[in-house]
Amino acid sequence: MSERVVLLSQEHLKPIIHMQIFTNPLEKPLSRKQIFSALLFALFLGASVWATGESIARSVALPKFFTYIIGFAAMAAASFCLSMIHKSISDSYVNKRIQLLIIGLIGWLFFWSGSFTSNTHNIYFLMVVDEMRQEELRNIKNELQLIKDKSVAAFDIAKGRYASAIENNIENMKYEIINEGQLGHGPKTDSILAVISNLLGSEVTRLDPRSNSRADLQSHARQMATKIREMKQHKLREIDDRIKNLKKFIEKPQYQYILLQLDTAINNYDHEPMDDIKMILRNSYSHYNQCFDYLQQLFEDEFLKENSRLQLNNLPKTPESVELENIARSWQQFLKGNFDSWHFYLAIIWALIIDLACFILYFFGVLPNEDD
Repeated sequence: MSERVVLLSQEHLKPIIHMQIFTNPLEKPLSRKQIFSALLFALFLGASVWATGESIARSVALPKFFTYIIGFAAMAAASFCLSMIHKSISDSYVNKRIQLLIIGLIGWLFFWSGSFTSNTHNIYFLMVVDEMRQEELRNIKNELQLIKDKSVAAFDIAKGRYASAIENNIENMKYEIINEGQLGHGPKTDSILAVISNLLGSEVTRLDPRSNSRADLQSHARQMATKIREMKQHKLREIDDRIKNLKKFIEKPQYQYILLQLDTAINNYDHEPMDDIKMILRNSYSHYNQCFDYLQQLFEDEFLKENSRLQLNNLPKTPESVELENIARSWQQFLKGNFDSWHFYLAIIWALIIDLACFILYFFGVLPNEDD
């Protein structure tokens, strides 16, 4: 009687066991095929965990030990969801089969997306970072060397155009003063003086000629020209003072030190610690942007706006290679189309190979079949 009760109990428990999600997918001893599949699965799993862990470690301030645990947890959870899918499509009795399949699919896609995005990010980063950083080092050194020359050249162009505009108007004024059709100061002369006053930034006080004789008017025209040129020279001296202040701002002691560091980083890239390279890049970009912002403020001046244009590149606040270390910001750039297409698509392929190899080996090789 007792034996019959035990048998009945076991028969009644079978459907209950099949209802459980958290059953052991490897209830039976592993076959040789499963063992071989499990070894290959562990190999690809290790590669995926490494890629995910490295990617997360660059993005957050956590020890790599914890980021590797996160990577392993993502793949373990995705694999567990595959077990649920495998169970839902089995021939044996499964309670709430559809719900189990849906939960498994959603869970697998969720956990795998975390692994896939971080793996793609890590592989792409390793493919492009060295070439990108070496190019950034060369570019920022070149931009820092040119920033002074370009800005001073812009000032010189402005000075030349300004002086030329003043001289052209002086000649027009002199011509109108001695114009036989309207000798002395007429409406046209006053109009020219208004233009000159606007260029100088201060009103030109009109002098009166002794008489309207041609000799006196010629002398008067020369006096007015001399007076205007003196005002012009005063304005140009103000601009020269700005140039001196600009050079002082750009050529701070930090400027030469940064250029020296850049030379060292460029010539010894393979031997310099990567943290030092990143720090040099950050400092270089920071100094360049300080100079750029200062120059932008200077060139808001109407005089410079009208007579010249600042030919400088607007660089990002943070080097692209440093931004690329962060998963979220890198994928943001990827989605905007800002990436090296060949390397990015290759990174996607390798990330798919690693993860899908894991899942295929686990699903078809490690998990038991109904016939096993």
